[in-house]
Amino acid sequence: MTGLEQYCLEAKKYGRADLDVGSFATHAVWDADMLFSIPDGLELKDAAPLMCAGATVWTALTTYGLKPGDRVGIQGIGGLGHLAIQFAAKLGCEVVVLSSSESKREEAKKLGATQFFVSKGNFDYPQDKLLNHLLICGSANPDYSKLIPLMAVNGTIYPLTVSTAPTPFVFYSLVSKGIRIQGSSVADRSSIRRMIDFATLHQIKPVLMEWKMDEAGIEAAMGKLRTGGIRYRAVLNA
Repeated sequence: MTGLEQYCLEAKKYGRADLDVGSFATHAVWDADMLFSIPDGLELKDAAPLMCAGATVWTALTTYGLKPGDRVGIQGIGGLGHLAIQFAAKLGCEVVVLSSSESKREEAKKLGATQFFVSKGNFDYPQDKLLNHLLICGSANPDYSKLIPLMAVNGTIYPLTVSTAPTPFVFYSLVSKGIRIQGSSVADRSSIRRMIDFATLHQIKPVLMEWKMDEAGIEAAMGKLRTGGIRYRAVLNA
């Protein structure tokens, strides 16, 4: 009723319910209200990762008061981060990328980053470039003691990393600058429709590795996944 169905406490989540309807089925019956039309200008292989990783970063960027001209930090260039950079840049923001690897600098700039910092160890960050928003897109919980000082007054941090590990930080470090930690999950249907249109208009696409949807292709893709070699999303083409 509120349009926030991604937070429904009675939701049957993919992978945990209706297990007789899998990704490799030839047909499925779903409620039409929960389906999305993919426009001609967006290839299906590009649309697939946008429906999950894209929707996750899109919600954080468009739901909680972000506006053009804001300075947006993206921590981690991976499945979520590389899409967050593109969306934030096209939304008119100044995009600051924090990465553990210098090797990703040029790629970040091509995706739309304005500035790039290697965040390993102690690094110098200009205090006149503090962040209004910071999306945590890495694969593990970060060291918040290093990230909170990068935030501007009334800044917002979005922990998009899927982790159940405790996240320690000094609470007063938030209070002293009015910093918010904002939880955010995927997207509601209206947001996904807007995201699809926005991505199509601005030609925002995921970086893909592709395999054929047959036994050999699936085995090869899963093998790459197990060794951490996916960059940045894997797609099986039927």
